[in-house]
Amino acid sequence: MLKHLIDQATKPERVVILGSAGFVGNACTQRLKAMDIPVLELPRTELDLTDSKSGDLLADLLRPNDSLLFVSAKAPVKTGSMLIGNLHMAATVCYAIRESPPQHLVY
Repeated sequence: MLKHLIDQATKPERVVILGSAGFVGNACTQRLKAMDIPVLELPRTELDLTDSKSGDLLADLLRPNDSLLFVSAKAPVKTGSMLIGNLHMAATVCYAIRESPPQHLVY
């Protein structure tokens, strides 16, 4: 069951977008900016989630009041190695949020 802990709608302090250069990430970035919500765009060129060092880098960037939008993926998945790559990215994000938890996570 999903339980909301905030009774009224509030703007996030900042949204960190993983995969901001992709189709979905770019659309979300544009919409959030139009709503005057601060955005930290993290495309693969700036944070490669398949790199083992990126978990620490992401943890250093995250703030306690951030909302993290995780739309980074190798898509469409056509091979087992692409699936493993996506799982590796998810593991990297899990490590980062364990070290530096954001207020919200949307995957």
